[in-house]
Amino acid sequence: GPPRPGDEQRGDGGAAQPEASDGAQGEAKGSKREHRNGSSRGNAEPQGGKADASKGAPEGQGKDPKEGVPTEEPPGPPQNHYETLGLTVRATTAEVKKAYYLKCRQHHPDKNHADPHATMKFQRVLEAYQTLSAPTKRAQYDATLVMQQACGNLGVQTDPRATQFVQRHSVPGREVQAMQVEARHVALLVGKNGLQLQSLKQQSGADILVLQNQLSVYAQVLLAGALPALMQA
Repeated sequence: GPPRPGDEQRGDGGAAQPEASDGAQGEAKGSKREHRNGSSRGNAEPQGGKADASKGAPEGQGKDPKEGVPTEEPPGPPQNHYETLGLTVRATTAEVKKAYYLKCRQHHPDKNHADPHATMKFQRVLEAYQTLSAPTKRAQYDATLVMQQACGNLGVQTDPRATQFVQRHSVPGREVQAMQVEARHVALLVGKNGLQLQSLKQQSGADILVLQNQLSVYAQVLLAGALPALMQA
């Protein structure tokens, strides 16, 4: 029959499609806007730049494994056993023992887990005490220190005569000391044919050895004997 009023002819000859409701149209528009905005924001970086991968990660992850590990170089060794124990060469036996116990508590590895050099320091303390607590070892050690300093002042590493001198006098009750004099005064000290030096030895009761180096303007004089004799010399 003839078309009814309100019917619309489609250009493609198809049937008319029902008109969408207002709610459906709004929902469709909203999804389109969301799709457009989401496509532009979906891969966007968070505000402020890239996120730190290490933020919020458990401790120990996302960090340099070496971070926090001490990188300081091992401390230089003490110059001698007295320095290790914090003493002077005139320290008494009681003072050596007291310093030993204090340093043991200070450097014991079980109490210094964070110090990678604790074991080395503790071993130095043990070695220092073993030497300085034994009278014979301490006498030999003290004499060797004096000889090393005298040779160093002359600019030489060692001197065979000085080594023999120290070995001969490294006994408890005797000391080896050193003094420095100008090389130009050595002739007066020794005297003609060494007679002045021999006389000085006899009067003081101390043994005396004069060390010289042609390249040095100073001479080193080693003296060995009991302390009163050294004071007199």
